[in-house]
Amino acid sequence: MHPQSFDELIPHMRRAGFIATSLAAVITAMFGWQLGENVVASVCLAGLLALCTFIVGYSLVAAYHAWKRDMKGVSAAATALFAVAVCVEFLSHTGFTAANRDATIQQASMQTQTYEDTRGNVRDLEAKVSRLTDERNVMKPTQSMAAARAVIQTTEAHKWFTGLTQGCKVTKGPQSRAFCEKYFAATADIALWDQIAAQEVKLASAESDLKAARDTSGQRHAGHAAGASQGLILAAAVTQTERPSESAQFWTGVGISALLALFAICAGGLLNFIAFAFEPVSKAAAATIQSVKDDAVKLRRVTLAQLSEEQGLKAA
Repeated sequence: MHPQSFDELIPHMRRAGFIATSLAAVITAMFGWQLGENVVASVCLAGLLALCTFIVGYSLVAAYHAWKRDMKGVSAAATALFAVAVCVEFLSHTGFTAANRDATIQQASMQTQTYEDTRGNVRDLEAKVSRLTDERNVMKPTQSMAAARAVIQTTEAHKWFTGLTQGCKVTKGPQSRAFCEKYFAATADIALWDQIAAQEVKLASAESDLKAARDTSGQRHAGHAAGASQGLILAAAVTQTERPSESAQFWTGVGISALLALFAICAGGLLNFIAFAFEPVSKAAAATIQSVKDDAVKLRRVTLAQLSEEQGLKAA
Protein backbone atom coordinates (compact mmCIF):
# COMPACT_ATOMS: atom_id res chain seq x y z
CA MET A 1 0.00 0.00 0.00
CA HIS A 2 1.37 3.41 -0.94
CA PRO A 3 2.10 5.58 2.14
CA GLN A 4 -0.13 8.66 2.47
CA SER A 5 2.16 10.61 4.80
CA PHE A 6 5.77 10.82 5.87
CA ASP A 7 5.03 9.01 9.13
CA GLU A 8 3.66 6.08 7.17
CA LEU A 9 6.83 6.10 5.04
CA ILE A 10 9.19 5.70 8.01
CA PRO A 11 8.57 1.91 8.54
CA HIS A 12 9.20 1.32 4.83
CA MET A 13 12.45 3.26 5.05
CA ARG A 14 13.56 1.12 7.97
CA ARG A 15 12.76 -2.06 6.09
CA ALA A 16 14.67 -0.77 3.06
CA GLY A 17 17.63 0.04 5.31
CA PHE A 18 17.62 -3.46 6.78
CA ILE A 19 17.42 -5.03 3.32
CA ALA A 20 20.28 -2.87 2.05
CA THR A 21 22.38 -3.74 5.10
CA SER A 22 21.62 -7.44 4.70
CA LEU A 23 22.57 -7.44 1.01
CA ALA A 24 25.82 -5.61 1.81
CA ALA A 25 26.50 -8.16 4.55
CA VAL A 26 26.07 -11.00 2.06
CA ILE A 27 28.65 -9.38 -0.22
CA THR A 28 31.19 -8.87 2.56
CA ALA A 29 30.55 -12.40 3.84
CA MET A 30 31.27 -13.81 0.36
CA PHE A 31 34.50 -11.82 0.20
CA GLY A 32 35.51 -13.01 3.68
CA TRP A 33 34.77 -16.62 2.70
CA GLN A 34 37.14 -16.30 -0.25
CA LEU A 35 39.93 -15.06 2.03
CA GLY A 36 39.92 -18.14 4.28
CA GLU A 37 42.45 -20.90 3.67
CA ASN A 38 40.16 -23.53 5.20
CA VAL A 39 36.51 -23.91 6.20
CA VAL A 40 36.99 -22.62 9.76
CA ALA A 41 38.88 -19.54 8.61
CA SER A 42 36.33 -18.88 5.87
CA VAL A 43 33.40 -19.10 8.30
CA CYS A 44 35.10 -16.81 10.82
CA LEU A 45 36.08 -14.18 8.27
CA ALA A 46 32.69 -14.30 6.57
CA GLY A 47 30.88 -13.85 9.89
CA LEU A 48 33.24 -11.10 11.06
CA LEU A 49 32.87 -9.04 7.89
CA ALA A 50 29.09 -9.52 7.86
CA LEU A 51 29.01 -8.27 11.48
CA CYS A 52 31.10 -5.29 10.39
CA THR A 53 28.44 -4.47 7.80
CA PHE A 54 25.69 -4.39 10.43
CA ILE A 55 27.89 -2.21 12.64
CA VAL A 56 28.16 0.26 9.76
CA GLY A 57 24.42 0.03 9.23
CA TYR A 58 23.34 0.80 12.78
CA SER A 59 26.25 2.42 14.72
CA LEU A 60 25.30 5.89 13.48
CA VAL A 61 21.75 5.29 14.67
CA ALA A 62 23.10 4.34 18.08
CA ALA A 63 25.38 7.39 18.17
CA TYR A 64 22.51 9.73 17.30
CA HIS A 65 20.09 8.39 19.90
CA ALA A 66 22.84 8.26 22.54
CA TRP A 67 23.54 11.93 21.86
CA LYS A 68 19.83 12.76 22.18
CA ARG A 69 19.80 11.06 25.58
CA ASP A 70 22.85 13.04 26.67
CA MET A 71 25.10 9.94 26.62
CA LYS A 72 28.07 11.69 25.04
CA GLY A 73 30.57 8.91 25.79
CA VAL A 74 28.40 6.24 24.22
CA SER A 75 27.80 8.47 21.22
CA ALA A 76 31.54 9.04 20.75
CA ALA A 77 32.24 5.30 21.07
CA ALA A 78 29.57 4.46 18.49
CA THR A 79 30.96 7.09 16.11
CA ALA A 80 34.50 5.74 16.49
CA LEU A 81 33.21 2.21 15.91
CA PHE A 82 31.44 3.43 12.80
CA ALA A 83 34.62 5.05 11.45
CA VAL A 84 36.68 1.88 11.88
CA ALA A 85 33.93 -0.34 10.48
CA VAL A 86 33.51 1.92 7.45
CA CYS A 87 37.19 1.49 6.57
CA VAL A 88 36.93 -2.30 6.82
CA GLU A 89 33.64 -2.28 4.92
CA PHE A 90 35.13 -0.13 2.16
CA LEU A 91 38.08 -2.49 1.72
CA SER A 92 35.78 -5.52 1.68
CA HIS A 93 33.39 -4.12 -0.91
CA THR A 94 36.23 -2.80 -3.06
CA GLY A 95 37.95 -6.19 -2.95
CA PHE A 96 34.76 -8.07 -3.78
CA THR A 97 33.83 -5.75 -6.65
CA ALA A 98 37.34 -5.78 -8.12
CA ALA A 99 37.62 -9.56 -7.83
CA ASN A 100 34.21 -10.05 -9.42
CA ARG A 101 35.03 -7.70 -12.30
CA ASP A 102 38.41 -9.37 -12.89
CA ALA A 103 36.82 -12.83 -12.82
CA THR A 104 34.19 -11.94 -15.41
CA ILE A 105 36.76 -10.23 -17.64
CA GLN A 106 39.12 -13.21 -17.45
CA GLN A 107 36.28 -15.61 -18.16
CA ALA A 108 35.27 -13.56 -21.21
CA SER A 109 38.90 -13.44 -22.34
CA MET A 110 39.25 -17.22 -22.08
CA GLN A 111 35.96 -17.69 -23.93
CA THR A 112 37.14 -15.36 -26.69
CA GLN A 113 40.47 -17.20 -26.90
CA THR A 114 38.65 -20.53 -27.23
CA TYR A 115 36.45 -19.04 -29.95
CA GLU A 116 39.46 -17.71 -31.84
CA ASP A 117 41.26 -21.05 -31.52
CA THR A 118 38.20 -22.83 -32.91
CA ARG A 119 37.94 -20.41 -35.81
CA GLY A 120 41.66 -20.82 -36.48
CA ASN A 121 41.23 -24.60 -36.56
CA VAL A 122 38.42 -24.21 -39.10
CA ARG A 123 40.60 -22.00 -41.30
CA ASP A 124 43.48 -24.49 -41.12
CA LEU A 125 41.21 -27.37 -42.07
CA GLU A 126 39.69 -25.38 -44.93
CA ALA A 127 43.20 -24.73 -46.25
CA LYS A 128 44.04 -28.43 -45.88
CA VAL A 129 40.91 -29.52 -47.78
CA SER A 130 41.67 -27.00 -50.53
CA ARG A 131 45.25 -28.26 -50.82
CA LEU A 132 44.24 -31.92 -50.94
CA THR A 133 41.56 -31.12 -53.52
CA ASP A 134 44.09 -29.32 -55.72
CA GLU A 135 46.51 -32.23 -55.41
CA ARG A 136 43.73 -34.64 -56.34
CA ASN A 137 42.73 -32.59 -59.37
CA VAL A 138 46.30 -32.65 -60.68
CA MET A 139 46.29 -36.46 -60.73
CA LYS A 140 44.87 -37.34 -64.20
CA PRO A 141 45.57 -40.86 -65.43
CA THR A 142 45.44 -41.39 -69.20
CA GLN A 143 43.25 -44.48 -68.84
CA SER A 144 41.06 -46.20 -66.34
CA MET A 145 42.42 -48.71 -63.89
CA ALA A 146 40.67 -51.59 -65.62
CA ALA A 147 42.10 -50.57 -69.00
CA ALA A 148 45.59 -50.20 -67.55
CA ARG A 149 45.41 -53.65 -65.96
CA ALA A 150 44.23 -55.14 -69.23
CA VAL A 151 47.21 -53.59 -71.04
CA ILE A 152 49.61 -54.95 -68.42
CA GLN A 153 48.13 -58.43 -68.61
CA THR A 154 48.26 -58.44 -72.43
CA THR A 155 51.83 -57.13 -72.47
CA GLU A 156 53.12 -59.62 -69.92
CA ALA A 157 51.50 -62.46 -71.87
CA HIS A 158 53.19 -61.39 -75.13
CA LYS A 159 56.32 -63.24 -76.21
CA TRP A 160 58.29 -60.04 -76.58
CA PHE A 161 57.93 -59.30 -72.85
CA THR A 162 59.76 -62.44 -71.73
CA GLY A 163 61.91 -62.85 -74.78
CA LEU A 164 62.93 -59.89 -76.87
CA THR A 165 62.65 -57.11 -74.24
CA GLN A 166 63.51 -59.27 -71.20
CA GLY A 167 60.64 -57.84 -69.20
CA CYS A 168 60.92 -54.48 -70.98
CA LYS A 169 64.43 -54.00 -69.63
CA VAL A 170 65.88 -53.61 -73.12
CA THR A 171 64.46 -52.55 -76.46
CA LYS A 172 65.75 -53.39 -79.94
CA GLY A 173 63.91 -51.10 -82.26
CA PRO A 174 60.96 -48.75 -82.55
CA GLN A 175 58.38 -51.52 -82.33
CA SER A 176 59.74 -53.00 -79.11
CA ARG A 177 60.21 -49.47 -77.73
CA ALA A 178 56.55 -48.62 -78.40
CA PHE A 179 55.58 -51.97 -76.93
CA CYS A 180 57.38 -51.23 -73.65
CA GLU A 181 56.27 -47.58 -73.54
CA LYS A 182 52.69 -48.78 -73.62
CA TYR A 183 53.47 -51.14 -70.76
CA PHE A 184 55.21 -48.45 -68.69
CA ALA A 185 52.32 -46.02 -69.26
CA ALA A 186 49.87 -48.63 -67.97
CA THR A 187 51.96 -49.33 -64.85
CA ALA A 188 52.27 -45.57 -64.23
CA ASP A 189 48.50 -45.19 -64.47
CA ILE A 190 48.01 -48.04 -61.98
CA ALA A 191 50.39 -46.33 -59.54
CA LEU A 192 48.58 -43.02 -60.06
CA TRP A 193 45.22 -44.65 -59.39
CA ASP A 194 46.63 -46.01 -56.12
CA GLN A 195 47.78 -42.49 -55.19
CA ILE A 196 44.35 -41.13 -56.05
CA ALA A 197 42.69 -43.67 -53.76
CA ALA A 198 45.01 -42.71 -50.89
CA GLN A 199 44.45 -39.02 -51.62
CA GLU A 200 40.68 -39.43 -51.55
CA VAL A 201 40.92 -41.15 -48.17
CA LYS A 202 42.92 -38.18 -46.83
CA LEU A 203 40.46 -35.74 -48.41
CA ALA A 204 37.43 -37.50 -46.93
CA SER A 205 39.08 -37.49 -43.49
CA ALA A 206 39.91 -33.78 -43.79
CA GLU A 207 36.37 -32.94 -44.90
CA SER A 208 34.97 -34.89 -41.94
CA ASP A 209 37.27 -33.01 -39.55
CA LEU A 210 36.24 -29.72 -41.15
CA LYS A 211 32.54 -30.49 -40.69
CA ALA A 212 33.10 -31.37 -37.03
CA ALA A 213 35.17 -28.19 -36.51
CA ARG A 214 32.46 -26.05 -38.09
CA ASP A 215 29.80 -27.64 -35.90
CA THR A 216 31.93 -26.92 -32.83
CA SER A 217 32.66 -23.38 -33.99
CA GLY A 218 28.95 -22.74 -34.43
CA GLN A 219 28.44 -23.50 -30.74
CA ARG A 220 31.17 -21.07 -29.65
CA HIS A 221 30.97 -17.30 -29.46
CA ALA A 222 33.26 -14.51 -28.41
CA GLY A 223 33.25 -13.64 -24.72
CA HIS A 224 31.69 -10.46 -23.40
CA ALA A 225 32.25 -8.81 -20.03
CA ALA A 226 29.90 -6.00 -19.04
CA GLY A 227 32.52 -4.65 -16.64
CA ALA A 228 35.12 -4.37 -19.40
CA SER A 229 32.68 -2.57 -21.70
CA GLN A 230 31.64 -0.22 -18.92
CA GLY A 231 35.26 0.55 -18.04
CA LEU A 232 36.15 1.13 -21.69
CA ILE A 233 33.29 3.57 -22.28
CA LEU A 234 33.96 5.54 -19.08
CA ALA A 235 37.70 5.64 -19.74
CA ALA A 236 37.02 6.92 -23.26
CA ALA A 237 34.72 9.60 -21.86
CA VAL A 238 37.24 10.70 -19.23
CA THR A 239 40.28 10.74 -21.55
CA GLN A 240 38.32 12.08 -24.55
CA THR A 241 39.87 9.40 -26.80
CA GLU A 242 38.32 6.59 -28.80
CA ARG A 243 40.97 4.11 -27.66
CA PRO A 244 41.94 4.79 -24.05
CA SER A 245 45.16 3.31 -22.72
CA GLU A 246 45.28 0.28 -20.44
CA SER A 247 46.32 2.57 -17.59
CA ALA A 248 43.21 4.72 -18.08
CA GLN A 249 41.00 1.64 -18.18
CA PHE A 250 42.65 0.29 -15.02
CA TRP A 251 42.07 3.46 -13.01
CA THR A 252 38.55 3.71 -14.34
CA GLY A 253 37.93 0.21 -13.00
CA VAL A 254 39.36 1.27 -9.63
CA GLY A 255 37.02 4.26 -9.57
CA ILE A 256 34.00 2.12 -10.41
CA SER A 257 34.87 -0.38 -7.67
CA ALA A 258 35.30 2.43 -5.13
CA LEU A 259 32.01 4.06 -6.14
CA LEU A 260 30.10 0.79 -5.79
CA ALA A 261 31.72 0.24 -2.40
CA LEU A 262 30.64 3.71 -1.22
CA PHE A 263 27.11 3.09 -2.43
CA ALA A 264 26.91 -0.22 -0.57
CA ILE A 265 28.05 1.52 2.61
CA CYS A 266 25.76 4.53 2.26
CA ALA A 267 22.74 2.51 1.17
CA GLY A 268 22.54 0.79 4.53
CA GLY A 269 24.24 3.11 7.02
CA LEU A 270 22.82 6.46 5.96
CA LEU A 271 19.38 5.10 5.11
CA ASN A 272 19.09 3.58 8.58
CA PHE A 273 20.36 6.80 10.15
CA ILE A 274 17.72 8.84 8.33
CA ALA A 275 14.91 6.36 9.00
CA PHE A 276 15.64 6.05 12.73
CA ALA A 277 16.14 9.78 13.18
CA PHE A 278 12.38 10.22 12.98
CA GLU A 279 9.97 8.78 15.48
CA PRO A 280 6.71 7.73 13.86
CA VAL A 281 3.64 9.39 15.36
CA SER A 282 0.76 7.13 16.40
CA LYS A 283 -2.64 7.60 14.82
CA ALA A 284 -4.12 8.94 18.06
CA ALA A 285 -1.32 11.44 18.50
CA ALA A 286 -1.56 12.43 14.86
CA ALA A 287 -5.31 13.00 15.30
CA THR A 288 -4.68 15.12 18.39
CA ILE A 289 -2.05 17.20 16.61
CA GLN A 290 -4.34 17.70 13.64
CA SER A 291 -7.19 18.72 15.97
CA VAL A 292 -4.96 21.27 17.67
CA LYS A 293 -3.91 22.62 14.28
CA ASP A 294 -7.56 22.88 13.19
CA ASP A 295 -8.48 24.70 16.42
CA ALA A 296 -5.58 27.08 15.88
CA VAL A 297 -6.75 27.83 12.38
CA LYS A 298 -10.31 28.45 13.59
CA LEU A 299 -9.07 30.69 16.40
CA ARG A 300 -6.98 32.67 13.96
CA ARG A 301 -9.97 33.14 11.66
CA VAL A 302 -12.16 34.29 14.56
CA THR A 303 -9.48 36.69 15.75
CA LEU A 304 -9.06 38.14 12.28
CA ALA A 305 -12.81 38.53 11.96
CA GLN A 306 -13.01 40.35 15.34
CA LEU A 307 -10.18 42.66 14.39
CA SER A 308 -11.86 43.48 11.11
CA GLU A 309 -15.12 44.22 12.92
CA GLU A 310 -13.43 46.49 15.46
CA GLN A 311 -11.63 48.39 12.70
CA GLY A 312 -14.94 48.84 10.91
CA LEU A 313 -16.58 50.28 14.04
CA LYS A 314 -13.71 52.70 14.60
CA ALA A 315 -13.93 53.87 11.05
CA ALA A 316 -17.65 54.53 11.43
